Amino acid sequence: MNTYMVIDRQNNEIIGKGLPYKELGELLDIDGLTASRYAVTKTLLQDRYEIKVDGTLDNNPLKFTPRQLEEWDKVREAAKLLKTGRGKIVARTVNGEVIKCVERI
Repeated sequence: MNTYMVIDRQNNEIIGKGLPYKELGELLDIDGLTASRYAVTKTLLQDRYEIKVDGTLDNNPLKFTPRQLEEWDKVREAAKLLKTGRGKIVARTVNGEVIKCVERI
């Protein structure tokens, strides 16, 4: 299970850190699952609160790191670009190796 950090962008201060989604919901007075979706979509809640994934709880058998979660967000964004027709797959050569990636159109 992910933990979240909440930043109040009006006052530029962290108001919560290491919160599971239930506590996140209680802090922001909304449903916890809904609040956690703001972290995925990277939008501000009530045009004020920024929610970020800052780690995982020990009972998560997969124990994803914040970096892995960030990479997963990039994969989801690439899939969304392809699905909506706003991206295309291109091949690039990096250090002599051909890799494929998604590029915005």
